[in-house]
Amino acid sequence: MKCSFESDGLISCSEYKLNITHPVVDWFLTYTCIFERSQHSASCECKIEVQGFVLTEIFSTTLLKGTNVLLAKTFETGNFIKPKTPVVSVQKTEKGNFYVTWDNQYKKKGKFFADNLRIHLTYRIEGGHETISKTVSNSQPLYEIVGAHLQPNTNYILTARMSTNYNEHKILSDESEPVEFTSSSSPHELVKMVFPALCVGLIIIIYTIFIYVSRMKMNWWDKISKPKIDANLGEEKGHILPPSRMNLSPIHVDIPKLDFQEKKKLISASSIDTDNEKSSHSVESAADDYGQAGFGSGSDKENCSAINISSRVNHALGEDFKSFFTNNTPSNEGTAMVVKSVGISSSKDRNRAN
Repeated sequence: MKCSFESDGLISCSEYKLNITHPVVDWFLTYTCIFERSQHSASCECKIEVQGFVLTEIFSTTLLKGTNVLLAKTFETGNFIKPKTPVVSVQKTEKGNFYVTWDNQYKKKGKFFADNLRIHLTYRIEGGHETISKTVSNSQPLYEIVGAHLQPNTNYILTARMSTNYNEHKILSDESEPVEFTSSSSPHELVKMVFPALCVGLIIIIYTIFIYVSRMKMNWWDKISKPKIDANLGEEKGHILPPSRMNLSPIHVDIPKLDFQEKKKLISASSIDTDNEKSSHSVESAADDYGQAGFGSGSDKENCSAINISSRVNHALGEDFKSFFTNNTPSNEGTAMVVKSVGISSSKDRNRAN
């Protein structure tokens, strides 16, 4: 049997005592209980060992301070039974639920009394004020808390009390030691937690690959030989690179153009003295020296001169084209360009001759 009381001020618990009597058949049993400071609270309490409780027994109590009577009260056994404090434990399952088990601390001989007990479970979010309460029979081996009904990835605190049907569960036992458990994370919570980590990891991987490729590229570029540049390049104002040399073909066709006045004199000279062989020979020699046929009188001689010039140009072009297709070298390419330009000028000359 335990009795306790609380006071507003700090007092000496040893000044108080409790006298208890109860009738047994034809005599009275008397107990004296001295109060002491409680280890768990600021109240004063006392305990006595009673040799077995029997229902309907009457206990008469008197509270004294020294010799002064402060309180006198009578109790019936069944009306003030308070069960022992239970010991609870919580175990998490593979499905994310929680099994709650307890120890009522009653021996086997008290099994009948223990079967009439109820377990009052109370759990709440750590730091929160709203509680969830569940009442189960002590005959059940455990109680299962469904994880889906809990907030994901949250810490909870669970406590338990017991009551008996001897007093219609009006008196609850002391509260058990709190037990902590943490709910599982939901898939959405896992995504929220994993996604930022994956993004950071991906950025680190990409940055690492970029640094590695950049270093490899620098090593490759270092192996490639670099052109040597004159250190004095650009120091002198107006300094430019020398022009590239172009090797031209040794074949070159150059047809000089006769001045209009000279041409007029030659034609007039040949028309005045057509019988003079030396004069004609002189004109033909002069024309030969310029790569042209001798001029005759009238349009026939001009046509002959144009035909002679055209045949020589065509002959030179033919030889140069053969050389170009036989040896396709940079020098021959230069030749093709020169011959092409010469051919154009020759066409113009022929048009003039006509």
